[in-house]
Amino acid sequence: MSKDGPLVVGEDKSFESKAKEFALSTNLIFKGNLEDLEREPLKKIEELNKHYYLVIGSKNLYLKLGVTLKNKPIYSDFLGWSEKPMKSNILLAMKGLPKDCSVLDATAGLGQDALYLATLSKEVILLEQIPWLFSLLENGLDKAKRGHKKIFSRMHPFCVNAKEYLQELEESPDVIYLDPMFNFSNKSKAKKDLQALRELIKEGLTNDLLQISLLKAKRRVIVKRHSKQDFLENLKPTYSIFGRVIRFDVYAISQVDLPLG
Repeated sequence: MSKDGPLVVGEDKSFESKAKEFALSTNLIFKGNLEDLEREPLKKIEELNKHYYLVIGSKNLYLKLGVTLKNKPIYSDFLGWSEKPMKSNILLAMKGLPKDCSVLDATAGLGQDALYLATLSKEVILLEQIPWLFSLLENGLDKAKRGHKKIFSRMHPFCVNAKEYLQELEESPDVIYLDPMFNFSNKSKAKKDLQALRELIKEGLTNDLLQISLLKAKRRVIVKRHSKQDFLENLKPTYSIFGRVIRFDVYAISQVDLPLG
């Protein structure tokens, strides 16, 4: 499976032109439309089902494994996430911070963690540097903002390299959140959206990001890790919050040895 992103298709023939434009703008491969691919001979379908497709449609922009109906679409479902109980330990990692704090999510991905962070802050800046992934993020947030929940108006996405953004940042956020892409071998499978991103995105996009974040955050840097992983960049946190699979390493700026700027 390619680590250079998904293949781009229209939901049907009427969306082919739009899909081709999107593929060109994001440097991805265009593969026609989903309806035609579904009609391919069974032997070819088996090969097609090994790939991820970014589908341009009438109601949504979504990611899909294979061309059959077997696998459900993957997208930034802000409305759906907001209606479910928020049980992530990320909320504990924010404990003690004022309600009017500002947060910068430097590795936003599909944006679910940023939504949790928005419940405990006045503003969340979402950074995502991969254009096709940013498009999924922006599309989901745009749809959510058409509703009446004020929380989405506090979330602002940018397609930009996080390190460059932080280096040029003049006004520091209270909190910087990092969720580096990681592959960790264990018996349990990741959720389908996380598994898709791990299979499609190259690792190594967050080198030195923690050190830069420690220099830029006012109060705290929070790092999401697998519970058995080493500390990011081998920097020991102030404390950690453990779940069954995920660990949040919390760096209190007033209590860590800052790297040389």
